[in-house]
Amino acid sequence: MAAAWKEDYPNIQHYYVFQIWPNSCSMGGNRHSDMLRDVQRRLPRLYSNMSVMSTLGIKPVGPCHFPPTGYAELAKLIGALVERDHYGKVVDKSITAPDVKRAYYTSGRKDEIALEFDQARPLSEAGRRHGHRPSRKRQPGRRPGQAARRSARAVSALQGGAQE
Repeated sequence: MAAAWKEDYPNIQHYYVFQIWPNSCSMGGNRHSDMLRDVQRRLPRLYSNMSVMSTLGIKPVGPCHFPPTGYAELAKLIGALVERDHYGKVVDKSITAPDVKRAYYTSGRKDEIALEFDQARPLSEAGRRHGHRPSRKRQPGRRPGQAARRSARAVSALQGGAQE
């Protein structure tokens, strides 16, 4: 697909992909929707001139497409990336979605995991309501908020994933 884009748009410098939100467009809430989101999340590892913008958290949400105010919010988010990539704007805060770099069990019973992200982000109030909590363990060299713990039940998609 990227080769076809280069053929159709030979002057393109950077690609921007919008990652779908969970169970969008009647995906049915099965494990395949999470697999697609994970593939989208990892695309920049394959294409150095590609950025992924998450659509998770855009308000107001729609059943498949956003209403005009939702698309306006997406434009603000992607605009910051375009300014950085094409106009050299220096930003002092994160303008990309956090990316999971490492996941591992934190207990011998394997009933709790830690997720380490590429950037420090505070855990949202919604995450706290769903039982997610920041790590209480402070590890040398790690900033607060960099690792978050979740119950293993909440992360069924990680079965067979990274273990420690």
